[in-house]
Amino acid sequence: MSDIFFATAEMEEIGAASLAEPGDYVLLLKPRVMALVLFTALAGFLLAPTLPHPVIAFASLLAIAVGAGASGALNMWYDADIDALMTRTKARPIPSGRLAREEALAFGLVLAGMAVLTLGLVANWLAAALLALAGCHSHHIDISVENRTGGTIQLLEVDYPSAGFGADSLAAGGVFHYRIQLRGSGPLKVEYTGSDGRQTQIDGPILAEPQEGRIEIVLLPGGKAEFHPQLAPQHE
Repeated sequence: MSDIFFATAEMEEIGAASLAEPGDYVLLLKPRVMALVLFTALAGFLLAPTLPHPVIAFASLLAIAVGAGASGALNMWYDADIDALMTRTKARPIPSGRLAREEALAFGLVLAGMAVLTLGLVANWLAAALLALAGCHSHHIDISVENRTGGTIQLLEVDYPSAGFGADSLAAGGVFHYRIQLRGSGPLKVEYTGSDGRQTQIDGPILAEPQEGRIEIVLLPGGKAEFHPQLAPQHE
């Protein structure tokens, strides 16, 4: 809730040389997400009417876990630019400069290929195809909120179809960055408390899946805002 990036800061070039340690590659895999995926797959095995051979079950679970890790690595490669702008994520291996972006891409692709091939050989190719689809590109919208109200705002909240994000505060001249994935359609809304204590809510453009691109939101004095969407396809 405090992913604030000030406009005077400059984004460093990402991934020129690798200073990575083994732990950085582990972080790329997003171990907590891997554990969740592995638990879900294990639950599916246990709920099946018949259990597969233990060797097949173990190899399948291993392939699914590695595939989930590969997806995490590819996600960090794809999101490296926006990760560098957010306090919560700028210490990750790629935006911090410890790991080159190209290395993360190669690491993710190799793991993904091994996971899909293994699952196809030990289980079936339908399961392998579904695992491959899990790491495919999804539509994202990069949103930036710039505070030009002349004072610090509090309790910033941006709501979009199916979810929302926000920050505890945003200083005058500050810019808040976030990347979203749309589910469904609906209006973009911004709500915040101004430096005078007054709460403001502003309705923005209508968003619809599968739009992607970027939206710049500029908060102005007097409870006004400008929305600059650069999206494709355009919502009709």
